Amino acid sequence: MKLWISGEVDSYVGDYFRHAMLEVEQLVNGKLLTNNYGNGIAEWDIIFIITEEGGKETFKYSKKNRSTDIRMPLDYPLFLNSDIGTRKNLMLEALDRSLDKLSEMSINGVSWQAVKSDMLSLKQ
Repeated sequence: MKLWISGEVDSYVGDYFRHAMLEVEQLVNGKLLTNNYGNGIAEWDIIFIITEEGGKETFKYSKKNRSTDIRMPLDYPLFLNSDIGTRKNLMLEALDRSLDKLSEMSINGVSWQAVKSDMLSLKQ
C-alpha cells in the first residue's frame, strides 16, 4: 500500500500545506512500504480540502485498480494558524479517520487493525 496526498488548498495555506504534506507522505509511506497489510488496497489516494469554504467528505474505492479516491476537509483556521507539528497531526488524524471509513466499506484483503496501529505510532 502506498499513500498519495494532494490538496485543494487556499493560496494562504499553500506553502504550509506543501511542507506538511511532504513530511506526512514520507513518514507514512516509510511505514507502509516496510509492512504487508494485504493486497486489498495498492494506492491510498487522498485529497485534503483546506479552504475557507470547506468541502464535503467523499470516500470511493476502485476494486479494479485497488485504489481509493478520498476527499477530506481540514479545519482551515486551525491549519492556517498552527505550527508544522499541528498541521502534520491534523493530516494524520484525517488519515486515521479515512481508515475508519474505509474499513466500513467491506474492502477485502486489508489488515485494518495493523494499518491503524502503525498510523497511531506515527502521531506526535
